Amino acid sequence: MGGQKLLQTIWDKVINIFLPKCCVLCRSILTDKNNRHLCDSCWNKFKPISGLFCQKCGKPLPDGGAHCYFCRTAGVSGTHFEYIRAAGVYEGVLKEVIHKFKYQGKDFLALGLSEFLIQESKDKFNWTEIDFIVPVPLHKKSEHKRGYNQAKLLAEKVAIYFSKPLVLGNLIRVKKTKAQMQLPREERLINLVGAFAILNPLEFKGKIILLIDDVSTTGATIEECAKTARSAGAKKILALVVAHTV
Repeated sequence: MGGQKLLQTIWDKVINIFLPKCCVLCRSILTDKNNRHLCDSCWNKFKPISGLFCQKCGKPLPDGGAHCYFCRTAGVSGTHFEYIRAAGVYEGVLKEVIHKFKYQGKDFLALGLSEFLIQESKDKFNWTEIDFIVPVPLHKKSEHKRGYNQAKLLAEKVAIYFSKPLVLGNLIRVKKTKAQMQLPREERLINLVGAFAILNPLEFKGKIILLIDDVSTTGATIEECAKTARSAGAKKILALVVAHTV
């Protein structure tokens, strides 16, 4: 171990004695090696999507079926994405952690959330067919205010784990929209029209792209991103999110 690395290790241990790392939810003391920032008890309360879910948008279907009401009535072929897959259900502890990650400046929670995302997505895609990964972009003003793009932090970890290129700055958000969570389904779709653009269509032409985001409710954001990417010649758009609402 080099001298600088040894000093850093000693310093980290000293810091952990006086300012111990705590679970962001229950405040229990964690070891200095815990990068999730969650104790095992809270971590184990994440609810993976293990039962039936909509084969198009990924919505959990506790009452069964192959497609949710909206995908069934709208027609599963009426979208520009192939399908969305979610790691967990947007409720309880997972919902609380995502909220802290997204709105309370706790960007370090990307480590635990991306671990959960990777763990639950290994069998959800044919990873060999995916050409590259693209995070859903924020508008530059929103990203500046937040200090980071939460989807990008997640996408970086997923790209490294699955050895896929991460493409940034080609799919951009050109329209600052209202927060989607505040709007009913119909308004979500209208709110996002024209929100995204492609800077270099040739980079997407003929490619199979995996979009990464934190949460999906109606799939409207993924759909608008997919429509924009397909207009640039992308062959197929898949999407992966940490959680889907019920």
